[in-house]
Amino acid sequence: MVKKIYLVFLLVFILGLVSSLDSLGTFVKDDCVEISQTCSSCTYLNTSVTYPNSTIAINNTPMTSQGAGLWKYSFCNTSTMGRYDVTGSGDLGGTATSFDAVYFEITYDGNVLDVPKSILYLGLITILIFLFVLIVSNIDKLPSSDLYNDEKILVGINNLKYLRPILWGVSWGLLLGIMFITANISIAYLPTAMFGEFFFMIYSIMFWITTPMFFIWFIYIFAKIWRDVEVKKMMDRGVEFKGEGL
Repeated sequence: MVKKIYLVFLLVFILGLVSSLDSLGTFVKDDCVEISQTCSSCTYLNTSVTYPNSTIAINNTPMTSQGAGLWKYSFCNTSTMGRYDVTGSGDLGGTATSFDAVYFEITYDGNVLDVPKSILYLGLITILIFLFVLIVSNIDKLPSSDLYNDEKILVGINNLKYLRPILWGVSWGLLLGIMFITANISIAYLPTAMFGEFFFMIYSIMFWITTPMFFIWFIYIFAKIWRDVEVKKMMDRGVEFKGEGL
């Protein structure tokens, strides 16, 4: 799954870098975009806009003259995130002329995911994934029970065993953070909401599971500590306990 995330982000970055058209800018989802064109000798100007999925949003729609050769059209159908291509035509000098194509981009917050941001976000996710793998891969190396002698008699309480449930809790928190960051980056910057909604659904399920899991986790650790305190008191009075060692 991690490779797929990196692949999607990399594709978005490459597509942004190879664009040869002039950009009108990046705008917030559902906001209106002012499309403007300058032509002092035109008596009319039309514009066409194509959605990110290549379907036509408007076709040869008249623009409004603002005077001094400035023409404008306010395009407000921006509920879909991604790149919108814009073309225009008019009677430049009395001759039907097509103007250079431009484009604008729609994102969740009006910001574009450039290379520095992508390195920062991917670096952060990589660090969290590295910490998660590091912790999970080393949990089994910690002791899971107390100290026993060769006769399987309990000789001491091993406090290191408490690190196991604590580290499981930390790893769950890291996984929750990874899903939260991935969901928000996907929603904010990817051209399709499918990935963002998928990751946010996983994050939401994990978040709602966390509350009851936290209480169970806390009660489990508290019960273990209380039991060990009682066992230690009985050991101090000379009571022996037999069991299975590591």
